Amino acid sequence: MSRGYLFLLLVAACSSAPRAAGESPAYSNPARRRSAVEFSGERPLVKATEAEQREFDKVWLLYRKGDRGWPAARDAFAAKNDACAYLISGHLIRHYYRISTHQVGIPMAAYPKQLRLIQAELVAIGEPCVPFLVNLMVLDEIPGGRRQEPYRPDDIMRRECIEVLGRIGTPAIQTLREAYARKDTTPKARRFVLTALGATRDRAVRPFIEDALKSDPSWEVRAGAAMALGHLGDRQAAASLREAAKSDADPGVRRRAAKALNRLAGLES
Repeated sequence: MSRGYLFLLLVAACSSAPRAAGESPAYSNPARRRSAVEFSGERPLVKATEAEQREFDKVWLLYRKGDRGWPAARDAFAAKNDACAYLISGHLIRHYYRISTHQVGIPMAAYPKQLRLIQAELVAIGEPCVPFLVNLMVLDEIPGGRRQEPYRPDDIMRRECIEVLGRIGTPAIQTLREAYARKDTTPKARRFVLTALGATRDRAVRPFIEDALKSDPSWEVRAGAAMALGHLGDRQAAASLREAAKSDADPGVRRRAAKALNRLAGLES
């Protein structure tokens, strides 16, 4: 199966039939249950109360039906507290994941549109989505919520998270920086974090990415930092990129630093 096909499949869950009010997604295969792991980092996800969950079920039904009242209801519910905002965010993000384990029929031509719709929903909620998105990038498995399967993200999912985090922008930066500093964050996850920081296009992150380019012990992460600086588009990063292109110990990092420099040079022309 091609990467492009898998990429399009990520959003097919949006077309699934509405559930009855009050019904929550359940495990499709009880044998696949795993004990939920705890979120690490400085911003653990807050659990909603049973009353908030019941209220959410009514709000979520509007989304499942495509009701025009959904955006107003979504914003009002998310504004109540962090737990309510996280609850909506988690269900939207779950649509990114479901298709990896469930076959859902949807016309092929509709996938890009459904992808844009889900991304727009997450961006509209904004900062409350950030802890979910970041944890999807850095953890191998995270809780899926009440009576839901755990999330087991793959690289395609992580790239989708980068896309949304980049569109959310500045509100995502602090959580991303905290994720990079976690002791349990793998080099691959650190690379995804740096890529997401570059995608925000907020030039305030340049010194942080430059420091990773100079000091991270993993060549994979340094290479990701070089590319992130290129995508950031801040010409002040040219000096750090030239240094990496000239003197980094790894040839892969040197190549990517040179490529990032070319990208910056293209912005100047």
